[in-house]
Amino acid sequence: MASNNAEKAQRVILLLSGGRGERIGGDVPKQYFDILSCGGFVLSNYQTELPELFTPGEDLAVYGSMEELLFLAEYYLTHDEQRREIAACGYETLKKNYTCEVQMGKMMLAAFEK
Repeated sequence: MASNNAEKAQRVILLLSGGRGERIGGDVPKQYFDILSCGGFVLSNYQTELPELFTPGEDLAVYGSMEELLFLAEYYLTHDEQRREIAACGYETLKKNYTCEVQMGKMMLAAFEK
């Protein structure tokens, strides 16, 4: 895993999911959470589970084809403000929904719900 400083220093972090790696809740790689937690910008291939966790276009950027990947990579490398806004939204969504405190609360509710 890259250090927080290395991830934060990157303008665009490209995630190509589908390979092996540590997963969280189905098919979403742990790297989404790692990158967003340090304010990084994620550009990833679309995954069906992604909208259940984050809002594409608001919390991170997704592409569906190689042409779209090339377009979005160039776009976000030349549009710093939009890239920073998406990265900030991703960070806020992560803080709001995926902290240890929030996750423990969900687990406790699920455990005592029955």
